[in-house]
Amino acid sequence: MYEENNYQFGYYVSRENWGGTIAKIIRIDGVIEGQKIPGRKPYYNSPKVWAYFYNVFPNPNPTKCNSSTFIECNEIRCPGNYSYRMYDISKFDMDDTINKL
Repeated sequence: MYEENNYQFGYYVSRENWGGTIAKIIRIDGVIEGQKIPGRKPYYNSPKVWAYFYNVFPNPNPTKCNSSTFIECNEIRCPGNYSYRMYDISKFDMDDTINKL
């Protein structure tokens, strides 16, 4: 998905078993934003992938990614196993405080 996002961090992912949680990808260990990930798909030498996690559903307003929906910054588990999907947040109201973390 990093490749699909033009080698840029900051895209959002979800996973079927996460319920109402989405994650903003903020870093891939050993990767400089804009450059390719070393290794072969889908595992790319298994680098750690870091994200901000948000609980956006079943919020009364499910278009909020802000300090009230922020859960934590943590590692994405098993990032190369095809169980993640990019999440479209184009209609979300983003809190600048969270985006600057």
